[in-house]
Amino acid sequence: YPSGNLAIIIAQARDQLMCIVQEDEPRTAKIRALFQSDGRSTCYYPTGDEWINMSMQGGQYLDQAGNRVRRWMWPNLLPEPQVPLSPIFISLNHYVGVRILAQDKIFVSFLAMGRQAKLNMGTKVQV
Repeated sequence: YPSGNLAIIIAQARDQLMCIVQEDEPRTAKIRALFQSDGRSTCYYPTGDEWINMSMQGGQYLDQAGNRVRRWMWPNLLPEPQVPLSPIFISLNHYVGVRILAQDKIFVSFLAMGRQAKLNMGTKVQV
C-alpha cells in the first residue's frame, strides 16, 4: 500500500499456492481475501463477514447480513449448457478490487499511485 503496509502475500503451503489480501493496517491487518490454487477462495467484508465464497463446484455472493444474493456453478462441471456467469466486481478497499469472470478468470487488481498490478487467481479445476 502507499502507506508501506503489505497488501498482497503469495505463499506456498505444501503443494498449494495461496494469495492473501490484507487490509491496510500496520499491526493487526485483517485478511480481506484468500485465494487458493485448488479453486477455493473467500472474500470478506470489512466487518470480517463472508462476501464471496468459491469452491471447485461454484460460488456464492452474500450481502452483509449473510443472505445469499447470487449462487452459481462453474459451467465445465455440468453436462447441459449453462447461462454464462454475469461478471462480479467488488472493491475490497480503496486500492484492491476483485473481478470474477469465469473459473479461470478471477483477477485481483491493485491500483496505487497511478500504477496497477493485476494477478489472475483463477484456475481450471476438475472435480
